Amino acid sequence: MNSSSSTMSFVLSQKGKPLLVMDDYVFSSSLNKARRLETPPIPDSQIFDIPYLYTRTIKNEEFLCVDKFIKRKTRILLFASNEQLKMLFQNSIVLMDGTFSTCPKLFGKVFTIHSIKYEQSFISGIELLPDRKKSTYRFVFEKLEGLAVRMNLVFSPSTIITDFEPSLAEAIISEFTSSNHIGCYFHFTQAVYRQIQRLGLSSGYCSDESIRMTCRKRMALLLLPYSVLLKCFEDLYESVLLTSSSALDSLKPLFEYYENYWVKTIGIKRWNVYGIRIKTNNNAEGFHNRLNLRVAKHHPNIWIFTRCIQGEEIRFNHVLIQMIGGLTCRTKTAATNAIQQRIDTLYLRYQIMILLLMTYYSDFLMSLQKYIGEKKKIINYIDSLKLTNLFICQLLYI
Repeated sequence: MNSSSSTMSFVLSQKGKPLLVMDDYVFSSSLNKARRLETPPIPDSQIFDIPYLYTRTIKNEEFLCVDKFIKRKTRILLFASNEQLKMLFQNSIVLMDGTFSTCPKLFGKVFTIHSIKYEQSFISGIELLPDRKKSTYRFVFEKLEGLAVRMNLVFSPSTIITDFEPSLAEAIISEFTSSNHIGCYFHFTQAVYRQIQRLGLSSGYCSDESIRMTCRKRMALLLLPYSVLLKCFEDLYESVLLTSSSALDSLKPLFEYYENYWVKTIGIKRWNVYGIRIKTNNNAEGFHNRLNLRVAKHHPNIWIFTRCIQGEEIRFNHVLIQMIGGLTCRTKTAATNAIQQRIDTLYLRYQIMILLLMTYYSDFLMSLQKYIGEKKKIINYIDSLKLTNLFICQLLYI
C-alpha cells in the first residue's frame, strides 16, 4: 500500500507529470514519419538527384542556377532567384563571405554573395562549395558571368569586400581585374589582435598605456590616405626601433609580422579603407548569424538547408518591396554615428591642411623662381621666411 501511494505521489508531482507524455510521443512520432515520407532520402555522397521542389523558390520560380560537377564527386550548387541575380549584376558594391557551421555535411563551405542597395545588404547568391581552392572560386565567378550574359547584363562590381582568405583573393584578382578588392576592416584588426595574443603581449596591451596606444595606432593605419600610409608606418616602426623603453621594445616582433605579412605579402591597397563608407563585411556576418538561427543545428542535411534558404529568398523579396515603398534602413546607434562623425571631421581637417600647404607651396615656388641660379639669394630668402626644417620637408614631400 505504501509503495502504491508513493508511486501515485511521484506521478502527480512536478517531476512525474512530464513523464506522462505518451499521447504527445505518439503524435510526434506519427508527425516525423509523415514528414519523412515527404522528404527525399538523405544522400551519403555528392552524387544524388535533387527533386524539382528543391530547385524552385516557394513561388515556383527558378532557384537552382548552377548544378555542376567540376571533378568526379566534386559538386557545386548555386542558389539565386532572377531578382537576386539582377540586383547582383546591377550593383557596384558586393560583399562576399563564407560560413561552415550551417554547411551540409556533404559540402565544405557555404559561400554567400551580398549586394548593397538602399544602404541595405541583400543576399544575392548562396553557393555550396566542395572546398576553398582558387579554382573553385574561379568556377563560381565564371558561372555568374555566364548568367549575367544570359540576362544581357555584366557582372563587374567596382568594389568587392571580403576577408583575407588567400585563395579567394587570388580568384577575385584574376577574374575582376578592374574591381577594387578591399579586405574587411574588422578581420584586419581581429588578425592583428590575435597576433598580439600569440606574441604574449595581451597583458602589456591591457596594462601598459604606451603599448596599447602604439598597437592601436598601428591598427588605425588603414584609415589613412594611401599616399602617406607607408611613411606613417615607417615613422611608427622607427620610433619603436629607437626606443629605450623595454615595454615598446617588446613590440618589435609585432612590427616585423606587420611588415612581412600585411605590407609585403598582402599589400597596402588590399587593407587601406580611406574614404570608403563600407569598411567591413559585417552585413554578411549578420546574415550568417540569422541563417544559423533559422537552421538551428550544425551541418544539417541538404534538404533542411535548402528549405531554409528558400525562406531567405522570400525574406529578400519582402525587404526589397518595403525598401522600394520608402522604408529606411535600420538607424545606426548614437555611438556609431559619433565615431563616424569624428572620422569625417578628421578627414576634412586633413584635406583642408593639404589645400593650405599646396597653396603655400605654389606661392613658395613662385617666389623662388625669381632667384634661379643665385644660390645665395635663395638661402637668404628662405631665412627671411623663418620656416622650420620640418615645414619645408612637408612642403617638398607634398
